[in-house]
Amino acid sequence: MGECTVIGVSNKDSNIVQDIIITYSKEVNKTFYSIAHKPYSIYFAKDIKDFHQQSGPSTPDWAFAITKKNPNRIIMQYPHNINTLNKILVHELNHIYLNNLLQSYTVPSWFKEGMAVDEAGEFSINHIILFSTAKWNDKLFRIDELSTFRAVNKNNSTLAYAQSYLMFNALEDSYGTDIYSNIIKKMMQGKTFWDTLFDITGDDEYSIKGNIKIFLDEKYSWMFLFNKYNLIFTFLPILLIFGYIYKRYKNKKLLRKWELEDLLEDLQDND
Repeated sequence: MGECTVIGVSNKDSNIVQDIIITYSKEVNKTFYSIAHKPYSIYFAKDIKDFHQQSGPSTPDWAFAITKKNPNRIIMQYPHNINTLNKILVHELNHIYLNNLLQSYTVPSWFKEGMAVDEAGEFSINHIILFSTAKWNDKLFRIDELSTFRAVNKNNSTLAYAQSYLMFNALEDSYGTDIYSNIIKKMMQGKTFWDTLFDITGDDEYSIKGNIKIFLDEKYSWMFLFNKYNLIFTFLPILLIFGYIYKRYKNKKLLRKWELEDLLEDLQDND
């Protein structure tokens, strides 16, 4: 994706970081489309104070890492383990990749974040449950709210990323697996995001957003039941019913035992 300068990485992690950068750079260009290379840097902050000093006052307080343009640079807090390091770095490297697109500013935030979450393998069962719960509570974001992430805060940021991932996947569900690479190719010709989608699909922005909404409406409707608190309230009545039936069964069994013992005593008395 271009010449990379890394600052602040520890000696023990330097080779790992290098491998992640090289491996993902090759994969993303091969999977989607090889686009123009531009130099970029990665800064590992010493602590949270250093992170906010380097990233600037506009950085959300819930952010662990951020990617900026002009020049392209990743600023991130130091992860606690290799798995987290890999996921966060790949997520931000994907932002660098999209930043190199012509007219990248026209790409909505939900597409950028959804693609980054997908590439980093960050989507999990917890995101599914959160999305499903928000859907039933009518707490999902409107599609346009995730075009810029201005409505996102510390309390709803995880939902924003989960919903963005699903919105990103909705394009594949509606238009096929080649949709992403075709978007990258078309945008490298200088077209805006929505003009590109119209050229590829024949659908305008309104129709595409309608398809995304249908996908969200149909996806993971009942997964909220797997929330640990919902599980308690869902299955507790069932457990109580089974407990009641079992108790009645045990009581009847005990009564039959007592009746049998009384019968035996009566027979002995008669003898």
